Amino acid sequence: MSTRFNNKVALVTGAGSGIGRSTALLLAQQGAKVVVSDINLDAAEKVAAEIIAAGGHAVANKTDTSHPEEMKQAVEFAVESFGALHLAFNNAGILGEVNPIAELSIDAWRRVIDINLNAVFYGLHYQIPAILKSGGGAIVNTASILGLVGTKNISGYVAAKHGVTG
Repeated sequence: MSTRFNNKVALVTGAGSGIGRSTALLLAQQGAKVVVSDINLDAAEKVAAEIIAAGGHAVANKTDTSHPEEMKQAVEFAVESFGALHLAFNNAGILGEVNPIAELSIDAWRRVIDINLNAVFYGLHYQIPAILKSGGGAIVNTASILGLVGTKNISGYVAAKHGVTG
């Protein structure tokens, strides 16, 4: 086990699967104490259990990143669980409804923007003060190639990822 992130606390959103899961596992392998955050608590608990079984430190947290009060709670949970926050990975995201703009529902647009863009702001809003109070650290926000170019039928996703890149 690497010691690169010994004595560091990391919060990873969307950590119940995919890139978030892989990142949570890697941070733990490198010594971080990890808050495995996901809207799916069962998935988050499985990843946390995997980290603990491998000798790491982790706790699971259910967070709907599209709600600012839940992002605040996730940061508070990290600090309460491990005494600080040093690293954050705002990774939770969805593709959303695949339709031309004229056929895209307003609710689908809002949901993608809330999860893929607004949630990054909510995370930063609460993570930055906690990280500064802990002595500093780093934050990574997930975008994608579609934060640089466009494509048809996923306008909400493209707009949100351009916003994160910006």
